[in-house]
Amino acid sequence: MTLLDGPLTVARGTLPDGGSWQTAQAGRCRGYRLHLRGGRRRLEVPTDVVTVVIGLSEPLRLTDAIDDRAVLRAVSPVGGLRRTATVAEHQGRLEGVSVSLHPADAHRLFGPVLGEAEHSWADLPDLLGRPARRLAERLAEQTDWARRFRLLGDFLTVRIDQGPRWPAEVSWAFAELRRTGGTAPVRDLVQGTGWSRRRLETRFREAVGLAPKQAAQVVRLQRALSHHQSGAGGFAETAAVSGFYDQAHLSNTFRATTGCSPAEFFGHRASAEPAAEPADRVPNLVTSAVLPQSG
Repeated sequence: MTLLDGPLTVARGTLPDGGSWQTAQAGRCRGYRLHLRGGRRRLEVPTDVVTVVIGLSEPLRLTDAIDDRAVLRAVSPVGGLRRTATVAEHQGRLEGVSVSLHPADAHRLFGPVLGEAEHSWADLPDLLGRPARRLAERLAEQTDWARRFRLLGDFLTVRIDQGPRWPAEVSWAFAELRRTGGTAPVRDLVQGTGWSRRRLETRFREAVGLAPKQAAQVVRLQRALSHHQSGAGGFAETAAVSGFYDQAHLSNTFRATTGCSPAEFFGHRASAEPAAEPADRVPNLVTSAVLPQSG
């Protein structure tokens, strides 16, 4: 399992108000350093990867986009697979590193704890204890992104390699959902695993954090976002290509997941300042939109 499976790239920019940003990417590791004049609110849509953040500055406030009673304030949040989007807020001075993990690797790192926290997030030190706090201290001592990524990669790889593996049946079912863009019927997953429907749903939820039908919806939404972002067609075509009945089905599902329509989401992305920091936190996925500041 390799986290640093790509070259290091660094991007930076300045904003008209004097703020600045810098991002770095190598494989599945991402670094960020923001010095903005004001706060940021970002809508983070569900994805089929687990994001682990090691913050080196101020905490993030995470709020469920549908149920605003679900809130976490953490410097180093971990987000498992979720059915609903997250609104992430900070005050403008932010630095840290993050890594995008396959859910199977996240399960080996954290065990089933994320699978039991479908509607919430966790703080990394609460999951890994003192080693996580020491990792943050070591990362803060470095200013070079390559060294930071190597430290993070070494820390995670050892623990992932020692962790429990998914059952083979879960691995196959999850891969099948990805292969089909989330359109594989649950009955086909039942037949392919040789389990009963109840056993499949129980074991899949324990390992992944969502039931198969819920995970399929996340994969379909990501397929729809990527298709529309590519400019290959309007929302009606996007719905058809992505396994939704029609455009209304796509819009209703998207609103129930994120609190806004697909058109509103892409409108937020389009209205971002030209020099703003990159919107998406995971390479090759459409994950985020900068929202207007509330109030």
